[in-house]
Amino acid sequence: AALSQVDTYRSVYLKEEVTVDPDLGPYTAALDDIFGNPEEGKGWAKPITENVQLNHVEEWDVMNLSADSHPIHLHQVKFQIVKRCLTNATCAEGDGVLGYERGWKDVAIAYPNVDGEGEPVVNDEDEPIGFTTTIRMKFDILGLYVWHCHILSHEDNEMMRPLCVYDPMNNSTLNLCCPGDLVYNEPLWNEENKIQCVPQVSGTTL
Repeated sequence: AALSQVDTYRSVYLKEEVTVDPDLGPYTAALDDIFGNPEEGKGWAKPITENVQLNHVEEWDVMNLSADSHPIHLHQVKFQIVKRCLTNATCAEGDGVLGYERGWKDVAIAYPNVDGEGEPVVNDEDEPIGFTTTIRMKFDILGLYVWHCHILSHEDNEMMRPLCVYDPMNNSTLNLCCPGDLVYNEPLWNEENKIQCVPQVSGTTL
C-alpha cells in the first residue's frame, strides 16, 4: 500500500568534483543535506545529518547537481519513488516515474542536471538548478546504516553517508547516532538538526 502520511521532509544534494580529464571519473562525489553548502558536500566522516526516528515516514527530495545519473541506495529500508522533475519545476505525484519504478524499491535513479543536449541546467546566476527525485519510506529497523550512490567509483570517493534510525525512548539507540566515543546530550537537536553529541563523562552512562 502507498505511504500517505509523512512525518518528516528532507532535501539532500548529490554533487561531484571532476578531475582535469572527465573520462577519469569524479575526483570526489559527495552528499549533503539541506542545512549544508551544496558547493562543498559532505564526505563519509562528517557528523550524521540523516537521523531518523523509528517508525517515522520520511520523504526525501534527492537533488542531483551533477552531470551524472546516480543510483541511490538506502540500506535496511524499502521506499516508493514519488515523483521526478527539475528542481525549479512544479510536478505532481507520479510525474516522471517510469512503469518499472512503481512499487517498493531500494534503489532510485537520481537523474542528472542536464538538458536534452547534455548541457548543464542553470539559473540566471549560472548556478545549477538540479534534477530532483522524490522518495518516501518508513524506517522500521533500528540501527546505524548507510545511504550511497551504487556506482563503485562514486561510493569509494565519498558519495556515501551514515544514516541513523533511533528510538527517542532508548538512550542506547541515540548514542548510535554519535561518532566514536561521543554520546548524545540534551537538548536532543542542535540548530542544524543534528543530534547533539558530547564526550562521555568518566564513570557515567547516559
